[in-house]
Amino acid sequence: MGAINAMKSYQETFGLSGEGSSTGIVFIIYNCGQIAAFPFCGFLADGYGRRICIFVGCALVIVGTAIQTTAHHTGQYIGGRFILGFGASIASAAGPAYTVELAHPSYRGTMAGMYNNCKLHHMSCWGRDSLLRLAIMKFITRTQLTHRQFGGLETLLQDGQHTALI
Repeated sequence: MGAINAMKSYQETFGLSGEGSSTGIVFIIYNCGQIAAFPFCGFLADGYGRRICIFVGCALVIVGTAIQTTAHHTGQYIGGRFILGFGASIASAAGPAYTVELAHPSYRGTMAGMYNNCKLHHMSCWGRDSLLRLAIMKFITRTQLTHRQFGGLETLLQDGQHTALI
């Protein structure tokens, strides 16, 4: 949620002040949805299969996102966040097991270890990103480029938007 809590339009739309119990419930309801999904994760994954579990979770994430996006009242917004958390928990519950089951036996340990360490949608891994940042920052300090000459690239790297450079 982060900075959206400070936006005046968000506060006015949902009648929030930026602090207090009403803001707290908007933040925590996502986690409550994840906790509520816990008893269903194993049942879905083991009873119907990993792919079905991931599909149902992703479908719930889409439904929760649609409800949250179209919300004009606090209750609808909170409901959307709950469904979003519920679906995210179900979808992510079967992921590691499914990844290990699909991997070749000699790579299962590596795949299990790398499951949450790679950002496949950016086609890059955390380790390589860290090395890229380190190399660029080392270049900046060695050549002593000023902020104006470099155009603020170091700020872009620190904000985590460095994958656009790859």
